[in-house]
Amino acid sequence: MKDSLYKRLLRYVNDNYVPMHMPGAKRNSNLIDMPNPYSLDITEIDGFDNLHNADDILRDEMERAARLYGADDSLLLVNGSSAGVIASVSGVCEEGDKVLISRNCHISVYNALISRKLEPVFIYPDLYDEKCGIVDAVFMDENIFINNPGIKAVVITSPTYEGIVSDISAIADIAHRYGAVLIVDEAHGAHFPFSNLFPESSVTKGADIVITSLHKTLPAFTSSALMLFKKTYNVNNAVIKPECIVNGTKDPAIKDLFSQQEENIPKNNTSESTCGFHGENNISTENYKYRFNIERVKYFWNFLQTTSPSYLLMGSISACFDLIEEKGEKLFKEYTDRLVRMRRRLVNLKNIRLLTCTMDYEFDINNKSENIYFDNNNFLNIDSVNLYPENKCSVKTDSDNLHSGNKYFENTHYENSYQENEDFPEVIRDKKILSFERYDMSKIVLICADGKYLYDILLKEYRIQLEMSSCGYVIAMTGIGDTDEYYERFCNALEEIDNKMNAYRCGENMEIHNEMVRKSTAMLPSAAADMFLRGDFELIDINDAVGRTACENVCCYPPGIPEIIPGEIWNNQGIDNIVTAVCRGLEVLGVYIFDDSGDGGKICVKVLKR
Repeated sequence: MKDSLYKRLLRYVNDNYVPMHMPGAKRNSNLIDMPNPYSLDITEIDGFDNLHNADDILRDEMERAARLYGADDSLLLVNGSSAGVIASVSGVCEEGDKVLISRNCHISVYNALISRKLEPVFIYPDLYDEKCGIVDAVFMDENIFINNPGIKAVVITSPTYEGIVSDISAIADIAHRYGAVLIVDEAHGAHFPFSNLFPESSVTKGADIVITSLHKTLPAFTSSALMLFKKTYNVNNAVIKPECIVNGTKDPAIKDLFSQQEENIPKNNTSESTCGFHGENNISTENYKYRFNIERVKYFWNFLQTTSPSYLLMGSISACFDLIEEKGEKLFKEYTDRLVRMRRRLVNLKNIRLLTCTMDYEFDINNKSENIYFDNNNFLNIDSVNLYPENKCSVKTDSDNLHSGNKYFENTHYENSYQENEDFPEVIRDKKILSFERYDMSKIVLICADGKYLYDILLKEYRIQLEMSSCGYVIAMTGIGDTDEYYERFCNALEEIDNKMNAYRCGENMEIHNEMVRKSTAMLPSAAADMFLRGDFELIDINDAVGRTACENVCCYPPGIPEIIPGEIWNNQGIDNIVTAVCRGLEVLGVYIFDDSGDGGKICVKVLKR
């Protein structure tokens, strides 16, 4: 007799697997003491508010979320970040508007394009690692706005699934200059505000709307997430972010506008005021406004949330906030200490390669032969540098300095033990190391030629469940729910596997990926979807799909980034990527496999009829 889902869950809990995956609680029942969930499962009864008309306890939770993240307002999500992304894009844009989208965005963005009949303009990030296909940050060129006038919104993902963070301030400056609203899918960055060893949240870097998944990296139940809203400051039609005013980094062209007023502008902090101002000042808050119609966004948010929201999910959001406020400083210190120790151990692997950031190394700054600095893209460049990855930490992992600080917990501070100097020319040798401000070190990205092999052997032989595998790497996720035992078992297993790996498995023969696959477009995604819904499609062998127009999203899941979207035209490289993923055993959505060929099956896709 087959297991029921419930019985399988019960058995899995007792099978001693190491959860190197979301959700962030990591099945650690010691983190939050919660009674039997059935005893907490209620509906909108007296005294417990209504999510769709919140004016009591749920409104308090929304205001608390805004305060914790430095936003001006927030909405709770019980249908995941996907619902927040779709609501944001739908609310900001009118039907037919142009939207600038980073091509590595989540499938939910493309679903919003279809439902609102929007016109996408794509920006293609470069590859950070050409051997395994890891996508780099988004670097915005304002020429894209000049060549595509009328862009209403910009949508990017930061951090990426792999943990790479874009320069949100720079992107926001350009987007706002051309009148666009910046929407950031920060689903994987819910933990950012609570430690200085993590990048700064997009909320405080200039984004207008930020969507974040609490459940991914914090101890909240799966599907619990937030939409966070931020205002910007306008003076004489010049628009800059409040934090840029404070830090003196505003555009020189409008500097004189503030010369008489700057001392009266307080720091951008929303802990005491929903508009981010403390006390009195000489500048009217009437100019401190949203760049979008928040009521339109709320309208679509209502569409995408159930009318019977789970109080278990909303209660877990509240419990997560309680934990952060009461014990967060201690928990994040212990977590980041543990995390740094693990990463500095994994960087010693010889065949499996850790995607590294500056916190993974110790730099001998007393060695005069060293030349350590950051280039304009925030890569650490090293010239004749001595690296000490084995716990000879210039940043002490047992110190109060190594955890939280400039964000939610105010009494701690972290300083680099090396100098960042942007004046040096760009020099990159064989090491390309991200600064920790540009990389989320909570993500453990392990690069090898066969990611699925590494994923499977960790699961089957060591009972370690990772978050995902790709063809050339795997991802393990960490969080405050992790334990020393988890990391010890994880490191021991990787060291044992690493010692047994041959050259192919470690990546010496990996295929080079030059860039993200660009595809021609036959029609808007919504037009292709309309034809699909009318039945104007056919199922064909993927090898015959070159030149045909896709009518469904096709993507590996996770991470859910489409290889092709409706309206795009299949090309050889896109087909090769999907075939390789299927043959490596990855889960691919939007393909249909028929095992009638005797050689493992025929891979088919749906395309529009000619």
